[in-house]
Amino acid sequence: GSDGKSVEADHQLAGGPSVLFDAVFVAVSAEGAAMLKKEAAAVAWVHDAYAHCKVIGASEGAQALLNAAGATRDEGVLVGSGVAAFISTASGGRVWSREPKVRTVY
Repeated sequence: GSDGKSVEADHQLAGGPSVLFDAVFVAVSAEGAAMLKKEAAAVAWVHDAYAHCKVIGASEGAQALLNAAGATRDEGVLVGSGVAAFISTASGGRVWSREPKVRTVY
C-alpha cells in the first residue's frame, strides 16, 4: 500500500480468474507490467476480462500488460482515468459494443 504495508491478496492469478468479477482494475507499475506481460496467467487473465466485455480500469503503468493481452482502448478500457471514472463506467455493466471485435481469433 501507499503506507508501505503489505496488502494480503484474496486470490492468485490462476485461482481467481477475471470471470469471477463484474469489472476489473489492473493497478500495476510499468516495471510490474513488464514482468507480468511475460506471465501467461496474467496475460490470459486480462485477455479474458476483455473478451468477456468487462470494464477494465488500469493504471498508466499497466499499458504493456494490456497490449500483451490484446486489450485495446475503448469506452470500457480506462487507463489512468482514476477510480471515480472506473466506478462510474463499471456501474453500467458490460461493454457490449466490444463484443463483435472479440468474437474473432486474434
